[in-house]
Amino acid sequence: MADYEHVELLRRIAHGVPVSATLVAEAAGDYADNDVVSNAVANGTGDPIEFASAVRDTGGAGKIIGATIACNEDGILATSRLHLFSQAPTASEMDDNAAFSLGAADLPYYLGFVPFAAMADFGAGSFALDALTEDLLVRAAATTLYGILQFTDAETNETAGMIFTIVLYVA
Repeated sequence: MADYEHVELLRRIAHGVPVSATLVAEAAGDYADNDVVSNAVANGTGDPIEFASAVRDTGGAGKIIGATIACNEDGILATSRLHLFSQAPTASEMDDNAAFSLGAADLPYYLGFVPFAAMADFGAGSFALDALTEDLLVRAAATTLYGILQFTDAETNETAGMIFTIVLYVA
């Protein structure tokens, strides 16, 4: 991403309301392409990431104008996607180190995804801005959005208990 693109992303997110959530990854082993990053590895026990008060419009609509992802572990360089849902998914894969799949029962609540560029190592952690080319419009009956984090690249620098902080900037 060119410097002017970073400046434009920063300018856009400065106008949004930040809504953050954290994820403590199980990190049961190296991540393969398209693996879920989750808080649990046992079959069916992963939880979605909750973004409380992410939909601010009382009509149940809003837009995500930017996002960031940070990890307390340095050397995490994978690209990732944050899949978003208007209600907590129940049929999609949410277990750590399992290949992401969208369950048919969750499809009506699927809002799309935020694509994150490759994370950059900053010594004390890793960080990336989103790669949204336009706003992600969201509709939800409640104010909470739910997410599933997916690494789209293999990642071998993982450690158990690494903490991801994801911030959505909502307008």
